[in-house]
Amino acid sequence: MISKTIDNDVGRIYREGDIGPASFFNYFTLGFPTAADKIAAFVSWQEGLRTTAYSHERIMIVESMGMHAGWLALASGMGRPDFIVIPEFPVSYEKLLGKIIDRYEKQRHVIVVVAEGARWDGGSYVRAEKDELEDFDHPRFGGAAAAVVGRLKKDLKGRFDTRNINAVNPSYLYRSGAPNFVDKKAAEILGEKAVRLLAGKIEEPVFLHLRKKARGLSADPTALGEFRSIEDLHRFVDRRFYDPETLSMTEAASGYLGDFVRDLPLPGDYGISTKGGDRRGIRQ
Repeated sequence: MISKTIDNDVGRIYREGDIGPASFFNYFTLGFPTAADKIAAFVSWQEGLRTTAYSHERIMIVESMGMHAGWLALASGMGRPDFIVIPEFPVSYEKLLGKIIDRYEKQRHVIVVVAEGARWDGGSYVRAEKDELEDFDHPRFGGAAAAVVGRLKKDLKGRFDTRNINAVNPSYLYRSGAPNFVDKKAAEILGEKAVRLLAGKIEEPVFLHLRKKARGLSADPTALGEFRSIEDLHRFVDRRFYDPETLSMTEAASGYLGDFVRDLPLPGDYGISTKGGDRRGIRQ
């Protein structure tokens, strides 16, 4: 078994000690480095939405994939969105609204990344409906950004030009195209190890996982029999990586993601000021 999902939700993070390479069982899943790099760039100043949000004074809600685990939305933090909302940490709509208004008053534009499986603090999903194609009451996700925009337009009507509140869902863009260098190298390492194991006629199924070492990545096999169920390999974002008060990634998350996401410039690197100046904001 080799994990391949841009959600990065297959593996473990050990609770003991500081966050570092040894903390991860399966350092990342194939596809995640490329998608993480792309979504960070998508919201950034360098090649993303930040420029149009800034120039047109927009509030932009960007939807990220991630039904139950918020790793991809978290990775957008490397592109410096203003706020990130992920499934693991439900947020009150009032808190999010207040933060958006406050940030808009300061810089006259806002970018929020919302995972498709994000939830409000009452437990309800931001946007989900029953999947009509199955009988297990599993939710069908999609439209979280549009749902947030709908509420913002209603609550900011009369105080702000709500035509400038926009929902964006770039899901097909960041799961398309060529893999980045880290993804390609990881695939080569995993593929070579898998062929060697098969040539040796392994006696039981194994999970081939990535480990980061001083000299780079390695592929290590662990017998699937060591895991009670797939839930033992379902990896979620915890407070070491996400700050639910500021709705943003932590330094530990930045350190981890920095191994495969570009260091995208801050606005100051372009000589751009994000202070609002005398421009009119949201009327209180």
